[in-house]
Amino acid sequence: MQVCAEGSGSIATLTRCTVAQHKEACAASLEGGRLHIEGGLISDSQLSRGVSVEGESSVAELSGVEIQECKTAFICVLSGAHGVLTNCYLHNVSCANSQGVCSQGQGSFISMSNTRVENVSSTAVVALTGAKIECSQTSVSNSLTMQGIASQGQGSLVTLTECNISNVKEAGLAALSGGCLKAYKCKVQNCWNSRGLSSEKEGSKLYAEECQITECKAAGACALAGGSIQLLKCNFSDFPMQNAQALCCQGNGSMTEAIKCTFKESDGSVVVSLSGATVKLALCKISDSKNMQGIIAQGEGSKLSISECEVLQTKEACIAVLSGAFLDANACNIKGSSTSRGVSVEGLHSRANLVNCYVHDHSSACICCIEGSEVLLDGCRISNHNNSGQGIAVQGFGTRISAKATSIKGCHGACVHSQSGARATFFKCEIRNSITMQCGLSQGPGSVLEFSECIIRDSKEAVLAAVTGASIEVQSSEISSSEDMHILAVHAGAIAKVRHCRLHNSKDCVVAVSQGSTVQFLDSEISNSAQAEAITVIDSGSRASIARCFLSNCPKALCRIDLGGFVELTAVEFSHCSNGPAVAALSADTQCKLTGCSMSYISQSAALTVDQGATVDVFGCDIKKCSCAFACNGTKSAINLQRSSLSSFSQAFGSCIGNGIVSIDKCHLFQTQADATLQFAFQIEGEMEMSDCLVNVQQTTAVWGLQSGSKLKLSSCALFSSELSTVFNALGSTLVAQACLFDGGGVIVESAASASVQFRLCSFRGVKTTLVRDSQHSSQLEFLDKCEVVASSESASTASLLSDIKKLVGTSTNSLEFSEIISKTKTWKDWFKSIDKIELISELEQLGAVE
Repeated sequence: MQVCAEGSGSIATLTRCTVAQHKEACAASLEGGRLHIEGGLISDSQLSRGVSVEGESSVAELSGVEIQECKTAFICVLSGAHGVLTNCYLHNVSCANSQGVCSQGQGSFISMSNTRVENVSSTAVVALTGAKIECSQTSVSNSLTMQGIASQGQGSLVTLTECNISNVKEAGLAALSGGCLKAYKCKVQNCWNSRGLSSEKEGSKLYAEECQITECKAAGACALAGGSIQLLKCNFSDFPMQNAQALCCQGNGSMTEAIKCTFKESDGSVVVSLSGATVKLALCKISDSKNMQGIIAQGEGSKLSISECEVLQTKEACIAVLSGAFLDANACNIKGSSTSRGVSVEGLHSRANLVNCYVHDHSSACICCIEGSEVLLDGCRISNHNNSGQGIAVQGFGTRISAKATSIKGCHGACVHSQSGARATFFKCEIRNSITMQCGLSQGPGSVLEFSECIIRDSKEAVLAAVTGASIEVQSSEISSSEDMHILAVHAGAIAKVRHCRLHNSKDCVVAVSQGSTVQFLDSEISNSAQAEAITVIDSGSRASIARCFLSNCPKALCRIDLGGFVELTAVEFSHCSNGPAVAALSADTQCKLTGCSMSYISQSAALTVDQGATVDVFGCDIKKCSCAFACNGTKSAINLQRSSLSSFSQAFGSCIGNGIVSIDKCHLFQTQADATLQFAFQIEGEMEMSDCLVNVQQTTAVWGLQSGSKLKLSSCALFSSELSTVFNALGSTLVAQACLFDGGGVIVESAASASVQFRLCSFRGVKTTLVRDSQHSSQLEFLDKCEVVASSESASTASLLSDIKKLVGTSTNSLEFSEIISKTKTWKDWFKSIDKIELISELEQLGAVE
């Protein structure tokens, strides 16, 4: 040992001296001694350190000193000693595993300022096990095998201010094994085999403020195995090596927190949280991943929390949450590029919560949730105006996404797409403007889209679509405005449930159901198709259940059922259809059931159209102010009306042609003098049966017009008519009436050749002209027993009416027996009482019947 101050009170001072080529330390301060070196050179410590400071109260002060070619360290401060270096130049420690500057032991302390440390085989500057180092305006470079500056062991602390660290193999700055390192306004670059900042093992802490970290091979900053890193106003950039990250946090208990930092320009993901680590970012900007994600959280227990951050310009997803990790994002701007997703959440137990975030302009989905993951959105904005992707894509059984008060709009793909068994739920959201596709698409068995109190509108294709076994559920929402197609399309075994909604303004039919699909509507409005129907139900197995809904303002049928479809309508209001029926059932095996419905202002067609073998059952309905109540056309086509009210038509009550079948039971049918005059109330070319009905027709030429081969059966009916004919019978037609009241009318029956007319237990009241007119005397008139005929005061006597009848059938009167056993009636109520139909009176009164 060449120069030594040993013992309390001893002092050694060197000024511009050269101390070289010694086996032990070239200079030392021991056991409380004080060593002062100003200027000069310390060189060639062959087996040890350049300067050694050992023992409590020992001090070494070096100013302007150059130290070189030392075997183990330039300076080592041990066991509570202090060292001060100012304007020094330390270089070339050649022995493997040798440090440059080392402070070790409780109370040991080194202060460095304006000093350069270069070419060290191991760590250039290190504080060990309770020691402290403070560096300011110091540069460290060319650490050949280890870190630039490190704090290692419990209680160790390194504080750096305005320091530069470059060209080191391992971490530029490191907190290890419980050590603590603080860096202010430092610059770290060219960590050519590792990280810029590293905190490793539990209890290790690294704090950096206003630092710049660039050009590191593995990562700009990395917390491992329980270490923690805190960053404030730091800039991380330019990590070009393959898979390099700007920030990495890995392992259970590892944590990184960053505030007002910039992370950019990495070959790999910019920010990474792995294997149970936690990353928290606030007011940060993350950008420019050349080949991977912007931010990735991966592994069970990994957590990523970002607040008021910008994430943009990434090759893959801006944010990826994988394999059970968790994301919590608040008030972030997540902007895509031509190749990326916005937020991608993948894998069972992976979860993400996004609050007040703006996710936009991604070539793929802005939000992608797949493989059993879960996403919650609250108050977010999602759009893809400037790129080709979807808004939200959710895929796979067990995968769920829930959105509240979120807007999804301006997407080139579907705004929302659920497929392969996934579920997406939206509450008080605005979903609009799919530029090329649907606002919402549910696809594949088990897939579900749910909307509540949402606004869903403006799409190129259907606004909402469920296909291939998927389902859609909508409640208390407004769904509108498809440019080319439907508001709701349900195909290929899909299901839709709609409650308290308004569906309107489509180019094609508002609702389309086909290929074995099922829809349910409750308390909703379906209206305003530009070119087609309100709802179509097509194909065998397709079903619709519609209750307490309003269907209106379409140019074609409000409800069309075809090719074996089935529709059940309960308390539905149909109104204002300009060129089609309220309900059209158009082919064999097609069925429709209406209960408690109302139909009005169907101006150019029958309210009910049944064709080609379809069946429609009507119960308790009100049909009024239409062109016609029903049209039953074609063989095996059937309409069954029960307990319904039909009134005020411009053309006819109904028609039954082409071998159709109509059954009317316990109905009230009326046409007042204020309504239009009808040629026929009913035109029949098939079969019609009426029972227990009240018919009041004051504006018609004939109530029933029977065409060739048609059949009309009346039972327990009361008819009031004031005009020319009650029944017109054509060639080969058949009329059978039993227990009926005919009150008024000029001619009760006007019969053609070969017609068959039978009356039994009937009452003819107020006949003005004649009971039967048959100018060709060829009808088969059979007025059976127990009938009564009473002339009106305006016509000839009852006897003259009977005489007219006898002339039609010849001198024999065996088939004619008129009696008074049926009491004369004054009102329709009296009539139904007289034939024991008392219970029917209240039912007809409920349908609006009046005296």
